[in-house]
Amino acid sequence: MKKALLSALFLMIFVTSAFAVSLSKVEKATNICLGEIKSYVCDVDTMQFENIMKKMTSGMPENMPRPQKPALKKYWHKNRGMVIRVEGKNIFPYMAEMSKQMSSQFALELSCFFLPFDKKMERELLLKSAEFSVRKEGDKEIYLVDFKNKQDIGNAFFKTGLPIPTKDVKAIEIIFNPKEALLEGMNIDYEKDQINTMRLSLKINYIELEGKKYMEEINIVSSDDSIKSSFKTEFTKVGKYYLPARQTRIVEGKDIPEENRKIEVSFKNYKINVKIPKRVFAEVKK
Repeated sequence: MKKALLSALFLMIFVTSAFAVSLSKVEKATNICLGEIKSYVCDVDTMQFENIMKKMTSGMPENMPRPQKPALKKYWHKNRGMVIRVEGKNIFPYMAEMSKQMSSQFALELSCFFLPFDKKMERELLLKSAEFSVRKEGDKEIYLVDFKNKQDIGNAFFKTGLPIPTKDVKAIEIIFNPKEALLEGMNIDYEKDQINTMRLSLKINYIELEGKKYMEEINIVSSDDSIKSSFKTEFTKVGKYYLPARQTRIVEGKDIPEENRKIEVSFKNYKINVKIPKRVFAEVKK
């Protein structure tokens, strides 16, 4: 009996390791992390912030001078992540709070967004409580992670910023094209309530620029059509690199406020591989 249990345990560990090794090629393909770029800083422009400023000053008398518009800056670091900060004089607490929201919702760096390397340990821990398999469908490989019980997966499989459920997740399918070495999508099954299980499907489209493919658009739809969203990136060449010039998010749904149905964010004045003080990231996380 003891020998049988040990054999079963060894087999489980072996299968888990084999699946993790197989999944590692997908992780490597999705974590290009902008090549040689270690960090960058750029200016951010969005009507969302213009609307915030208008709301904040709407109650002021017409003849009273308006506060100077602060600057929006995006900071990206290969190891520390991405934040957007409001900088300038007379920064109201509400503005600083909005910058945190913008960091997570209004501008995403899709390089290293899926299956991030810094969450590898969390993924492997979740795999220990799941059943998994790999199957082929045409030129695609489908990696299925089926949890025995619903799980809070946090950011183990993707970072924040897109309307993807992370709680009460029952299964994840990872769709990979091995020939092109591209992640083409994901399906997430989650428990919407005690009765219904829903599926959220992500489809990823790429654009080829000088022989290299970049994530251009992500389309997200739920099986009950309650979630419909797209996130598109337009690129600009900075030196020898292609970086986001504009990102457009469209969200449909009866409970979505009109001002949040379409959000456009543009980026300019890039400075690459500059030193970013640690406090930039520490202050935003407070």
